[in-house]
Amino acid sequence: IVELDENLKINNLDKDSFIIYMCVKGKGVSVYSDNFDVNLNFGETILIPASLNEYEINPIGKNELLEIYI
Repeated sequence: IVELDENLKINNLDKDSFIIYMCVKGKGVSVYSDNFDVNLNFGETILIPASLNEYEINPIGKNELLEIYI
């Protein structure tokens, strides 16, 4: 579980896998980088491709994301 109440920059250079985020609490977040932009609301799930190594997650208020990767 990733608890968010402020912007979080992610660097996944150490992972060689896709990442799944599921919003389990809160109103929503924005996940973006230079070529990727998506909004994630409560109850929704997104798949971050393994090729996207750096991105930022911006919550709206307090949020909890379930982070899943191999």
